[in-house]
Amino acid sequence: MEQAAKNEVPLIPLFYCSAYGNTGKIADMLRAGILEEIPHADCQIYDINAHDMAFLQGLLNRSDAFGIGSPTINADAVAPVWNLLSHVDAINNRKRPVLVFGSYGWSGEAVPNLIARLKGLKSDVFEEGFRTIFVPSEEELQKPKNSANSLPGLWQNRDRAWQAQSSILFGSYFRSSDS
Repeated sequence: MEQAAKNEVPLIPLFYCSAYGNTGKIADMLRAGILEEIPHADCQIYDINAHDMAFLQGLLNRSDAFGIGSPTINADAVAPVWNLLSHVDAINNRKRPVLVFGSYGWSGEAVPNLIARLKGLKSDVFEEGFRTIFVPSEEELQKPKNSANSLPGLWQNRDRAWQAQSSILFGSYFRSSDS
């Protein structure tokens, strides 16, 4: 696969599935936080079940960074999220910044399972992601909003102005991975 052309503005889609709307609420707050810090970003939210999978796969593979969210059902992320991730271009998406988020009722394995998969693909994953138990409180919703500006190395291969902006906005919250 050929490497995608540079995006004119940062492309940061947020993909999610939600059983009761709670994971969607987290996506809304992540988007708000990203757009506060990078107002010119193209940051849209996509309910995976409401869009064509081929469209979403292309968008994910062209993105500068992305978010992925799932509720925990039967101790795992839901099938549409896994389906989307099964089409990640592992070569060209290496070190791509990713935020993982979700809600759960009992065990909460979806977020750590997704993080493990993305780290296996050599993505630059936000350390622990965001998880809430059932309905996120207003206080819990502020955490993803306030930290959304922390995507690591968003513009690693971009021009110097973008690199300078990314190091200011993203550098302090994430550990860098050289692998």
